[in-house]
Amino acid sequence: MIAALALASVVAAATGGVLAAAAGTAATDAQVRFATSVEEAKAHFVVVRELYAANQAGEAALHASHPVQEIGGRITGPVNRVDPALGGRVREALRAPRRDVDARVPRASLERTLDATVASLDEAVARVVPADVRDTPAFRTAVLRTLLKALVKEYEEGEKNGRITQLVEYHDAYGYLQRSLAVYQSIAPALRQASPGKAAVAEERFAVLARALPGLAPPTTVLSTAAVAETVRTLVQALTPGPAG
Repeated sequence: MIAALALASVVAAATGGVLAAAAGTAATDAQVRFATSVEEAKAHFVVVRELYAANQAGEAALHASHPVQEIGGRITGPVNRVDPALGGRVREALRAPRRDVDARVPRASLERTLDATVASLDEAVARVVPADVRDTPAFRTAVLRTLLKALVKEYEEGEKNGRITQLVEYHDAYGYLQRSLAVYQSIAPALRQASPGKAAVAEERFAVLARALPGLAPPTTVLSTAAVAETVRTLVQALTPGPAG
């Protein structure tokens, strides 16, 4: 799966002083929350893309609704405050994938719609978060840490007593992992100069998550929520600026 393929090239290092050294203007909590919400929406669209390709349109429709119903206000609100016209376009872009899924459009058409929606979300981030904030490893790592914590919440809702009882929530967690890996990849060049000790921890922790969330189908051996939470705790710790290791 995507996670396994990305892992070897992405997880080469984790943070330390490099994050502070590369930081520009300090990010606000609101900016981190906004960018994390965008990544959560993208995570749902990752799942929509894979479910639709697997001829599971009903499940894809459910996930296509989440960015509108659960996350949309956290995205369009900040955009509307800086650019109401863009806010309207982003709102419509978030709704477009569900319309396509309901219409059972050809897969290629849905792919184009999803690509356009993601592009609109990227434009929103560029408008809301200044470049001297959003382009820094410090900001992207803060978003990554927040996204990983959200992954645990989704996984907890899907796993009970060693079984995946809510596949929808498992799929959410899977999508969050894919976006976590994508964000990690975006900061990897800077992180490769950081602590080898923290890099080793990050690599091992991401590998555990990749085994727990290998794809749309859960693994035969299901990792407990407690184990996933501990994995993320140590991963977040490795992604937190501190002494080089």
